[in-house]
Formats: sequence, structure tokens, C-alpha cells
Amino acid sequence: MRIRYRFAFRTDQADVTEFLKEKGISYTSTSGVSVFFLFEDDACFDDVKSFFESHEIGSCLHESIFTQREKRDAEWLCVRSTWRPTYPYPTEDKGYVHFTYDTKAYCSSCGAGLMQKNSFMIQKKLHWSSRNFFMLNWIHDELFLSPKAQNLLSDSQLTGFRFMSVFDKSGRVYPEISQLFIENTLKPGLSTECIRKVLDCPKCGRTRFLLNPGGLKYARGAFEGVEADIVKSDEQFGEITCSRKLFVSQRMYQALTASGLDRCLVFEPVELV
Repeated sequence: MRIRYRFAFRTDQADVTEFLKEKGISYTSTSGVSVFFLFEDDACFDDVKSFFESHEIGSCLHESIFTQREKRDAEWLCVRSTWRPTYPYPTEDKGYVHFTYDTKAYCSSCGAGLMQKNSFMIQKKLHWSSRNFFMLNWIHDELFLSPKAQNLLSDSQLTGFRFMSVFDKSGRVYPEISQLFIENTLKPGLSTECIRKVLDCPKCGRTRFLLNPGGLKYARGAFEGVEADIVKSDEQFGEITCSRKLFVSQRMYQALTASGLDRCLVFEPVELV
């Protein structure tokens, strides 16, 4: 595993561009924002990170990069989609929250307590191309899939999910999109080693976690007796939003990758301790 950081800054910041030129670091620019990536074990990483922090410049996001062997050896993997092509509807005043979810236990301060009651409506039509899974902006713990992916999962022996229809803004079913509704939630088991910060909501008292760089570690007992191939975490994560992690079994990981359905999906091994 290696940890990669994404650095972003305004393209017109001459002091930053001059510093990066001296370090021999190239970057890409779009609409006035420049971005580059560095691994934590790169020789110049500490200097670059210190420069960005001392100048309070832009953002420094991190992700863990795993080898194929590490993924194949894992019993469970965390999964997410990097393709976020549209938004839940209605968007005005987060109207989708009250349409899609039961909000009796909802906390408007931290976002916890939502239970899905209706199918999602989405803002615009999309084109799959060679992709088969996406997530919605603002919704970080639900997967949506193509007819190709649904057919494969329907014919498989994989368990722990069912399919739900997805609607357009007019209330018509999108025949080419379904939600992969995940039926099971794990017992608590997140290792304290992973936790960078604990956020206790002052309004409802629920807890969210921010994570350290690196892979996820979970108590083995949290997964014992789990027969489903995809589950959600009990713990909730996020600073601005509130969401759970999604975990797939090695069997489901193999089925998706062997069938070429993994484009835009990111898998991160979970270390059981």
C-alpha cells in the first residue's frame, strides 16, 4: 500500500508555481485550478506538504493505493465509485431528503438518522458507455448499476442486496438504471488506530469519524457470521456529510473484476485484526 496525496491550488498563485518548478513537479490546470499528485514516500513530499500547509494553500486530499495482490488476499474490501454523474432530485432545499427517506430520526445538523423509504429520483439522464456503477453526489453510501451489471448479479449466487427502481424528475422509471439496495449492516468494529478525529453531534449526540491516511482496520468479529456479500458499516463517517462505508466479500470482488464491471470502482482491502 502507498498513500497518494492530491494537491490543488489556484493557477494564478505565482509563488506556488515557482516552488513547484524548482522541485520539478508538473501539474494540470482547468478553469483556473491546478492539480498534481504525490506519493507520501516521494523524496520531495515533506517539503511540498510543509509548503502548502505553511501557506494555507488549497486542499490536500489523500487516498490509499493498493496492489492487486493485496486486493486478492483480502477477505473483505471497501468499495466506492469515482463516477458521480448527477444529483438526487429534488435538489432545492435538499428536497430529496424528505422524498427519499424517512426523516423521523433525521438530524439536520449532522445528517444522521435517515432510513430510505422511497426509490431515488435523479436529476438527469446519463450514458453508461463502458461504466456500470455510479454514486450520486451528496450520497456516499449507495450504488447504482447498469442493466449489464444487474443481469450478472441476478444470475450469480451473491447475496445481501436487492434491486430498486430509479425515477426521473417526472416520476417515470429509468429502465436502464437500478439501485443496488444493500440489506445488511455490520456490527461495530472499526479499529481505533484508523480514527483521526471523533465528531459528536451537539444536536443529536450521534458520532461520526474522520479517518487517518492508510487502510481500514476492523475487528474480525464484526464480520463473523456475515453471510451476505455486500454490507454497510455500522459506523458513520464524514465532516460535512454523513455516510457509511460499503464492504464487499472477496467473492463479489472477483465476480465484478472478472466480468469487467469494475471501471470507476475503487476497492480497498480491509485488514481484520
